[in-house]
Amino acid sequence: MKYCKNCGSRIGLDCGDAEPDNEHYCSFGCGIRAICTPKNCGASPLACEIAVQLFELDGFVRIRSQEFAASCARRIDMAIEDWKRESRQQLTKQELDR
Repeated sequence: MKYCKNCGSRIGLDCGDAEPDNEHYCSFGCGIRAICTPKNCGASPLACEIAVQLFELDGFVRIRSQEFAASCARRIDMAIEDWKRESRQQLTKQELDR
């Protein structure tokens, strides 16, 4: 009997309606949660959680891989940093205009 490396459920038995993703994870969502972590992909916890939530949406998860979720998390981090930089520049410009 094999068990999910993320949640510990028995693959094929405890998964409910979920289809086993592969021999290591009981579902696509468990695979994403195991792979898309700051330790594994280098992204921040916030970016990982955003990517996991996005990839767990019905329909979307079927067309992408868990590795793609980790790549998305890193891109989300870059977008957050860009937004922070632009916000700081905007604040500095407003202060100079006063």
